[in-house]
Amino acid sequence: MHRISVVIPLYNKVNEIERCLHSVIGQSLSPLEILVIDDGCTDASAEKVAGFSDERVRLIQQTNQGASAARNRGIGEAAGDWIAFLDADDEWKPDFLATVTDLMERFPSAALCATGCDIIEGEDRVVEQHYAGLPADPEGGLLEDFFASMTRYPPINSSNSVCKETVFDEVGLFPRGEALAEDWDMWTRIALRHSIAYHPGIQAVYHTGAENRAARDLTFAGNDTALLTTLQNALEKGDFQHTSRGSVEVFMAKHLLEIAKHLIAAGNRPAARSRIRQAWPLHGARRKCVRWWIKSLQPIAKSL
Repeated sequence: MHRISVVIPLYNKVNEIERCLHSVIGQSLSPLEILVIDDGCTDASAEKVAGFSDERVRLIQQTNQGASAARNRGIGEAAGDWIAFLDADDEWKPDFLATVTDLMERFPSAALCATGCDIIEGEDRVVEQHYAGLPADPEGGLLEDFFASMTRYPPINSSNSVCKETVFDEVGLFPRGEALAEDWDMWTRIALRHSIAYHPGIQAVYHTGAENRAARDLTFAGNDTALLTTLQNALEKGDFQHTSRGSVEVFMAKHLLEIAKHLIAAGNRPAARSRIRQAWPLHGARRKCVRWWIKSLQPIAKSL
């Protein structure tokens, strides 16, 4: 049986961390340990964690360095051979760990396993997702092409993914100090070298907050992201074991237009148009480039 360490980065989630931890403690398949990385909380979040008597829960404290640094600390402290990531404001259904463990056993070549995930806005509004490129088998399977699956609604996030511990020695840790897509960069580095297994059953719940997104837009500088650098390097090397150049280009165009979107929201229209021009020659990007170019010329809307 695989030993799974759960890593939960925590920063000022006093109203959500108990729900998160209860969802892990209540798993039908018990994890080896639950590592909560207190990333310099200034509210009572850490005290909430300390109040749990479950011996599997371990609170690790550090100065505030961001979610990626907290995940990396958890990776370094973990004793398991697989590491499951869960954000402190999200939760799992009771069979999440059992489902991903079944994937591990059926698809030993996979370095990352994930399940279906509900995206919740506000109190209880489920955001409808339209996925592409997922396994046809209702019991799950290997993704035929991770990059093709990420071009619509991304099926993998920081709360429904479990990674083989040894993969981090190969691809490195989460990039620190990123304003955008730091977890996507990790999944991308893994997917360029390894298979990914996915089960469509909804076993995770991702709670999204519009206020956090707005704050990021206002401060987003639009610099090259770690993900953009990873994709550029992949295209230069041309080594596509589990995908194709076209799929990588489509995904890169999507990311460039996401950067442009946040630059428009931050009021930096010239930088946004520079990113749109960068996406223009990539495979299948021109129609979307035209749409975002027009948006870059319009008055700022309340919602993009």
